[in-house]
Amino acid sequence: MHYLFERVLCSYIFILNFKMYGLINITNLQSVFEPLEILALIVSAISHDLDHDGYNNAYQINASTNLALIYNDQSPLEMYHCAVAFHILNKSECNILASLDRQSYRRIREYIIQWASYFFVVVEWYKNWFHFFFLHILKDHSGHRYGKSWTNTR
Repeated sequence: MHYLFERVLCSYIFILNFKMYGLINITNLQSVFEPLEILALIVSAISHDLDHDGYNNAYQINASTNLALIYNDQSPLEMYHCAVAFHILNKSECNILASLDRQSYRRIREYIIQWASYFFVVVEWYKNWFHFFFLHILKDHSGHRYGKSWTNTR
């Protein structure tokens, strides 16, 4: 079972990074962002959800977990994943940023930390938009959601 979990997790990480690579190239972000920002996006995608415990931010905050307390209810999971990423990057055998000068390292670290909280905002916005779109915009004039009644079996 542990092996299966690792395979699924690796697949998830691969797909997420592939999507980030595609987003960068399809939208031509490299013409808008500087190389350090692009690298920060990729590192952020790689470190997304590192050491996730299975609970969401709302749970962390409402249950006053250690993460919520440490990060003062400000995107506790995203801040934790970011911290885990930098703990890993502090290991010499894992530090893919080792060749950067001190100033560049500080800048990329700032980008990654900043984007960790933005990702939370984007996810929350997306969930709210998705809810609004499906519950309000796709109603037909008879008041049924999604254009037809879910109770109609025909």
